[in-house]
Amino acid sequence: MKDAGSIMLKIRLVTLDGSKAANPPQNVPDLNSQGQLGDHCIGYGQEMDTYKQSPITWKVKASDQGSNRSHVTFLFRYRSPGEF
Repeated sequence: MKDAGSIMLKIRLVTLDGSKAANPPQNVPDLNSQGQLGDHCIGYGQEMDTYKQSPITWKVKASDQGSNRSHVTFLFRYRSPGEF
């Protein structure tokens, strides 16, 4: 079985600690300038109007300051299409 990579998502419990200024918006990278033929990739789909970014965001702190453990962890593994 050929493993093409994985993504691990860890979710921690946090406590709301006010608000802060949002990061500046970033440009979407050009997909044509990345990777090589046969690489795995995702697309962005059709462009559409959406809401503008809010000028503020939440400021949070870990609920359990003494621990580095996550509340829940998801592991997504990717394989070549022929491996299914």
